[in-house]
Amino acid sequence: MQKVYNWDNLPVNLDMRYVCIVLGVTESTVKRWLYKGTLKGSKIGRKWFFSKDYIKSLTEAGK
Repeated sequence: MQKVYNWDNLPVNLDMRYVCIVLGVTESTVKRWLYKGTLKGSKIGRKWFFSKDYIKSLTEAGK
């Protein structure tokens, strides 16, 4: 998992790229978690977006 030093600099909604970097996994892993229900996200068109607060809570829970 990538340590984020300043969450305030990130946008409110994170795209797939940010989530992959922060969680330290590939896009296919994130998609697999989405389809299994392990990870929550919103799909707008063809793109997935994730709440910054939700991803932050996941990283803090993993400590």
